[in-house]
Amino acid sequence: MNILVIQGIESGVYYHRQYTPHYTWLDSGSDFADDFVVIVETRHLDKLVDVLSKYRFDLVYFSLRFVIPRNFITMLDFLRKRNTKLVLDIDDYFKGFNEMKKDLKAADAIITTSPQLQNFIYQRGGRNVHLIENGIDSKEEQFKLVDSPTDELWFGYLGSTRHEKDLESMLYTFDTENLHVVIPEYANILNVKSTSVLRTYQEYATEYDKIHVALAPLVPNQFNSCKSILKIVEAGFKKKALIATATEPYTRYKELSPAIDLIPSGESWERRVKSYTLSKAKEKGEQLYELVQDYEIRKLNQKRREIYNLIISK
Repeated sequence: MNILVIQGIESGVYYHRQYTPHYTWLDSGSDFADDFVVIVETRHLDKLVDVLSKYRFDLVYFSLRFVIPRNFITMLDFLRKRNTKLVLDIDDYFKGFNEMKKDLKAADAIITTSPQLQNFIYQRGGRNVHLIENGIDSKEEQFKLVDSPTDELWFGYLGSTRHEKDLESMLYTFDTENLHVVIPEYANILNVKSTSVLRTYQEYATEYDKIHVALAPLVPNQFNSCKSILKIVEAGFKKKALIATATEPYTRYKELSPAIDLIPSGESWERRVKSYTLSKAKEKGEQLYELVQDYEIRKLNQKRREIYNLIISK
């Protein structure tokens, strides 16, 4: 199987949906040994002409967020004539779906992150839509397990920008707890004791080394219900306890629920937060670690390869 990945670098979407699955591809099992993968970043699209002149690909994988350059349509026509399958990845819900029905139908297949989003795409004209959740490369340096540098209990919100409403939905400001965040502006909403700048995608998970309990509040709505379970998987692979809103995506897979503290939307998080001790956090973290092992990227690549073979055979 020959795979061409056209990968952006501007956000974590590309890191989780394009880079991580494919740079680990040949390390995912004996069935992958004869496969061939080329990753071309969007900032180096001039290399595509050379790559396409040298190799024949069975499948081209790119993201919905990819800004299509002028000559890319010509390249797609060239690939179609070679019977190369075009696979579009859609990682999240966004309001532009109604304007892109033509694009959805042009793809030979679509891969997405959640069953809700999968159904949503089908309803808007998408076809051959497959579900592959986000995963973690446990061999990557940032996901190595590190002993906590302190015996004081620390909570942490490691989400990115534009989550003010989600944080406010906890109805608690962490007045007496140690709280770490990676967006300093969130100190305007919460009683933050420690901040740092959000790191690159190759090192952001080291922020989990500073905390014992990860926080994942979400306002229940259509946009959030289409998210992946990445926050669960990240916390699990770092052996951190997780408190989350009892809403999609955190209630999606019942087998993970025993290890997650789920709080109904509209209920204050204060009582649950104050119930934590260091030993309880470590116990919940170990439990979640055991439950998320199916989301190691090499295991998910087994599923991804089956889907790729199915797409290519049609």
